Amino acid sequence: MEALSRLTEISHSFLDLSHAVVNLPNLSVELTHHRIVQFFRQHRQRGSVGISNFE
Repeated sequence: MEALSRLTEISHSFLDLSHAVVNLPNLSVELTHHRIVQFFRQHRQRGSVGISNFE
């Protein structure tokens, strides 16, 4: 019974992995966009980016 539950765990994690690989392009785009947004938010708070002058 232990082996069966272990096998189920492995197959589930494999499914998660293949799902993640399929979604990798989307994920990287989201991460990049998120980083850019965070970068501008951080710098706007400090007022060190020129964009804040235009607002």
